[in-house]
Amino acid sequence: SFLVLSLNRDEIKILDIGGGLGENFLCVKFSCPNISLDYYIYDTPEIINLGKKNIKNNSILSEMKFCDNFEKIKNINIVNLGSSLQYFEDYKSILFKAINLKPNLISILDTPMGPHKTFACAQVNMKNNVIARWVFNLNEIINFFEANSYKFINKSINFYPFLHFENYNNEVKFSRNYNLIFKRKI
Repeated sequence: SFLVLSLNRDEIKILDIGGGLGENFLCVKFSCPNISLDYYIYDTPEIINLGKKNIKNNSILSEMKFCDNFEKIKNINIVNLGSSLQYFEDYKSILFKAINLKPNLISILDTPMGPHKTFACAQVNMKNNVIARWVFNLNEIINFFEANSYKFINKSINFYPFLHFENYNNEVKFSRNYNLIFKRKI
């Protein structure tokens, strides 16, 4: 919502990569009632199909658009990767596709990063469910955007005492879930 308001516009076009069933859409919609939203969600085929079913009979949710190919969407103002980048096998490809849309702002939220090299690991915080994910080098992500015409403008940390890396015995134990905001250089 703060990013939407920061653009000071009456109409905003958002691409939410890994946006699930639209929880973020609802937060933005109700927090910014005077702004017309053109809101796209890119996710797995299963989530897209479920999302399309969910919005059929709901006037507010029907304002969302689910897409399986976001590269053709034009004039995006904000690209949001909310706790999703770490789950894409080819994360750099997703980042390049997002940058090629030339949005004003790109947000990477709730994403594990630290002072170590980027590595893949298993997320095992749900019983009987193991999910592959990346843990990124913080500076690698910042440098990637800065090398591709985006200025790093904000960093914050989400504190989750139950999600930690303290079982590692090197610099990985200093990883946290970061929120990063980037602004396109004009």
